[in-house]
Amino acid sequence: MRIYAFSLLFCIQIHTIEAQHIEQNLYDGLSYSNGVCFKKVEVSYLTLGRDPLNESDDSIAITIRNATQNTPYTSMSFLYRGQKCYISIHEKCKTPNMSEGEKVILHIQFYKDIKQPYKYKHPYAIITKIEKCSYSKKNTSHCSSRSKKR
Repeated sequence: MRIYAFSLLFCIQIHTIEAQHIEQNLYDGLSYSNGVCFKKVEVSYLTLGRDPLNESDDSIAITIRNATQNTPYTSMSFLYRGQKCYISIHEKCKTPNMSEGEKVILHIQFYKDIKQPYKYKHPYAIITKIEKCSYSKKNTSHCSSRSKKR
């Protein structure tokens, strides 16, 4: 009986660890409609940087510009569930003043048929909206669209 109980507990823990791993990746659980997926996620802001695609004229950069009708100039580095990500920001997206480690809500579009340049592992993603978050005493989030133009 002890061995059975231990085996059952062990299997439950392994299942839990696998489920946690699945939910860690920003690209997990994407559901596309007409080749585009919209996802809203809470992240920890790290920094803004130059988007490497805006100076490139290779085929992937041209494909991305045509699909998104956008030339990204800036990218954002952030932590999503402990994983560091670096994603382009749409040129029409307003970027609020943010401090490193600040929690923000990102609205991200993923493109099923276009892969991220350089590693070609994940679908291309672009941030379309950034919302600053504030937290109440009850630990529930409230986000607003307070933002400034770049």
